[in-house]
Amino acid sequence: MKSLFLATALALACTAASAQYLGPNGAPATVKQLLDQAYDHDHVVLQGHITGRVAYDDLYQFTDGSATVLVKIDHKRWPLGLKIDDKTRVEIAGKYDREILGYSKIKVLSIRAVN
Repeated sequence: MKSLFLATALALACTAASAQYLGPNGAPATVKQLLDQAYDHDHVVLQGHITGRVAYDDLYQFTDGSATVLVKIDHKRWPLGLKIDDKTRVEIAGKYDREILGYSKIKVLSIRAVN
């Protein structure tokens, strides 16, 4: 009986995970798609610009031209020796933190400059 319950629970979990497919690589392609369709804790990779710092040291605004989202970048995630400003195109990878109350944001796990 326990194995039947476990098998059912695993099947439902796999079905729910496959319902999160949003694009060719399974992730939102733009910030607008992220804000409209992504789930809490979805992994994302986006390219765009960091346009400014917000409120405190680790919180920034990020845009790709379609919309703007907050990103949290811990000081240890910044590439050493690389100067990034609002004109530098970057690629960020991280986890989306959707909030019901407050501001949703991306917790950045890696950042790099792109051409």
